[in-house]
Amino acid sequence: GTFFIEVYGYWSGAWRLSFNFNFSYFAITLGLMIVTSYYVWIRRTEGAGSIVFRNKNIIDYLKYFSLGNLWMYVLYESRYLYEQWIPREFPLYTFYEMMLMAFVTIGLAYALTKATFLYDKVVKYYCLFLYGIGSLIGLVVTFTTPTLQRNFSENTAIEFLALGMLITFNVLVFYSGRDILISFIRQQYKNLELYPLILAVYLLGVLAAFINVQLHLGDVGFVFSSVFLVVAIAYILYGFQKKYVYIRRLGLGLTLLSTGKLILYDLSFLTESSKILAYFCFGIALLGISYMYQKVSSNQEAISHRKDGNTF
Repeated sequence: GTFFIEVYGYWSGAWRLSFNFNFSYFAITLGLMIVTSYYVWIRRTEGAGSIVFRNKNIIDYLKYFSLGNLWMYVLYESRYLYEQWIPREFPLYTFYEMMLMAFVTIGLAYALTKATFLYDKVVKYYCLFLYGIGSLIGLVVTFTTPTLQRNFSENTAIEFLALGMLITFNVLVFYSGRDILISFIRQQYKNLELYPLILAVYLLGVLAAFINVQLHLGDVGFVFSSVFLVVAIAYILYGFQKKYVYIRRLGLGLTLLSTGKLILYDLSFLTESSKILAYFCFGIALLGISYMYQKVSSNQEAISHRKDGNTF
C-alpha cells in the first residue's frame, strides 16, 4: 500500500521519489514480468493442467496487469532519468520530455508485438492503444510546440535536432499507421479506399502544422497555397495510378481551395511581379490537372469501346 501511495504522489507532483523507491519499483516490475512470462510459457508448452493456477483466466489477468504496469514503469523511469540528467533551463525541455514519452510508448508497443508468447487478442488491442497514445502525444507536440525560433539566425543545433526528431516521428507514425489501418479495414470488410484517404487527411494536418507552427510560414500565404496545390496534384496522380476515387476527389477539392485562397486572399499581399508569377504557376498546374482528367477519360472511353466491340 505504501508503495502505491508513493507512486500516486509522484505522478500527482506532490513529492519526489527516493532511490529506494526506484529500486523497489524496478524489482516489482521485473518480478511481475518474470512470474507472468514463466506461467504463460509453461501453459503454452506443457498445457494448463500442469499450472498451479488451473483457471487460465487468472494467468491472463496477471499478464494484462503486468503489461499495464510495465508501460507505467518505463514512462516513469524514462521521465525520472530525463529529470536527473537534463537541467530545467535546457532549451525545449518540455518538447524533448514529451517526445521521449511518445517514443517510449510506441517502442513498447512495437516490442510487445514481437513477444509472440505473450501476444493475444487483448494484447493486440493494448498495443493499438499504446500506438494511439504515443501518436497522440507526438501530434499534440507537432501542433502546439514550435521547435524553431522565428528569427532563423537564432536557431542552434538543439532546435534543428528537435525539428529532425519531429519529422522522423511523424514519418514513423505515418508508415506504422498505414499498416495498422490496412489490417483494421480488412478485418472490418470495409472499402480499402478509406485507408489512403485517412492517411491523406492526416498528412494535410501535419503539413499545416509544420508550415504554421514549426516553420512559422503561416503569414506567407502564397507558400501555404503553393505547398497545398503541389500536394493536391500528387493526390490526383496517386489516385489515377492506384485507381482510388476518394483521394482523387480530395485532390480536386484541395486544388479548388488552394486556388480560391490564392485569388481571394493571398494576391492582395503580393507585388505586381509576384502576382504574375503566381497566376502563371497556378495556371500551369490547373491546365495540367485538366489535361490529366481528359487523357484518363479518353483512355476509359477507348477501353469501354473495345469491350463493347468484343461482345459482337
